[in-house]
Formats: sequence, C-alpha cells, structure tokens
Amino acid sequence: GARLLWGDDDPLGQRFSFDLEAGEVPSPESYYTVVGLVPDVSDGALDLDVRPRAYYFMPDFLQQYSWITGRFFYLVLRTEGDPYALVDPLRDVVQRLDPNAPLRTVSSLEEMVRRTTMPARFRTVTLSVFALLAVVVALLGVYGVMAYGVATSVRDIGIRMALGAPASQVRRGVLNQAIRVVAVGGLVGLAGATLLGPVIRSMLFRVSPRDPVTFAGVFLLAVIGALGAAYIPALRASRIDPIEVLRQE
Repeated sequence: GARLLWGDDDPLGQRFSFDLEAGEVPSPESYYTVVGLVPDVSDGALDLDVRPRAYYFMPDFLQQYSWITGRFFYLVLRTEGDPYALVDPLRDVVQRLDPNAPLRTVSSLEEMVRRTTMPARFRTVTLSVFALLAVVVALLGVYGVMAYGVATSVRDIGIRMALGAPASQVRRGVLNQAIRVVAVGGLVGLAGATLLGPVIRSMLFRVSPRDPVTFAGVFLLAVIGALGAAYIPALRASRIDPIEVLRQE
C-alpha cells in the first residue's frame, strides 16, 4: 500500500486520508500520519489477492460505534504455550470490565488457518490421490506394453543373442524403446498441461499453473518410473536362452 501511494519515497511521516479513496474532499481532521509499516497480510482467504491495509488508532472508537446493533470486535493476544489455557482468565477479565460483553468464539491462529485452508487441502488431497492412481496406471501400462513387446520379439532377440549380442545390449535396447515411448507421451502430456493449466489456477496458492520447475520435475519422475517399470521386461529379455529359441524354430 505504501508503495502504491508514495513509490520509493520514505512513507514515514507522510499523511493520507480514506476520503480520497471514496472520492470525497477530505477535511484536515480526516488525515492520518504514517508512523510505521507492516508487511502485506491476507486477512481473508489465502487464495485472494493481498490488498492494501492501514491500521489506525482511534481513541473514541467505542463511543462512535457503540450505537451499531450487533457490532462485534476481535481481541488478539500473543501467548506462550497453550493459548487455550488463557481462555478462562481472559473471560474473567472481560466480565470484570463489562458484564454485558460476551466472549464468544475463542480460537487459536493455527485453528483459524486450518479452517480457512480446509477446502483447499481437501481438493489437494483428492487431486493427489487421483494423480497417484493415474501414475500407477501409467506405469502398469508401460510395463504391459514392454512385456508384450518382449514376448512378441522372443525370436528376434534369441537370434541376436545367438549371433553374439551381449545381454547388456539387449537390456539397453528394451530400455531405449521404453524411453522413446515415455518421451513422446511426456511431450504430449506437457503440451496438454500447458494448455489446461489455467483451468486449475483457482486451486493453486502462489504457484503458477505453468511452473517450469514443476513440469521438469514431473517429467523426470515419469522417465525414472517408466525405466523402473520397463526394467523387468528388459531383464527378462536379456535372459532368453537362444538355444531354446532356435530349437523351437
């Protein structure tokens, strides 16, 4: 907020009025002097944009707003240890100051943040579960495709090994084929994620839906997982007995 009003100038000692924002002509009494700065805060949902805020001292605040029906106030305490241990002493103090002032909802800051983020955390957990299931299905698919490819290529692999191809070369050939399949699928997936990323923008908190680090990390994990899924078929291919294959022919 201070940067919006005064740019890079020192805001301490500057004066401003809320009437300027309302489009009214401010009176001299409506101006406030800046005596300190606080970091930007989000006083609503965490997925909302941070808006400029100003905190001001008003000695006659209760007198000015006591006529508003249903008006309530927040009391914030900094505590050490369990904050709920001070609920009863705080209630006694409020009753002594004003017996007609009820102390309603009492909650710690951690509990308030947990309630605020509960919908987002539920969506995140749900999406994470479905994403994990999708990864498992994809790895099973890679394993199935590579196992089927090895099973249908037993004759060719046996002949190559009979002609002197080492087992390591056979394993590399199967793994290279898996890498090509995963690379093509990964590129298609990255293109789809780039196009559909803005759809889930509302579910993200201070994270870009097109974060290159996330894309690179997911692509790398997909390649590693696919190589792990393809290793068993590759190992099976390298253990084919060429004599048995030629005998069957």
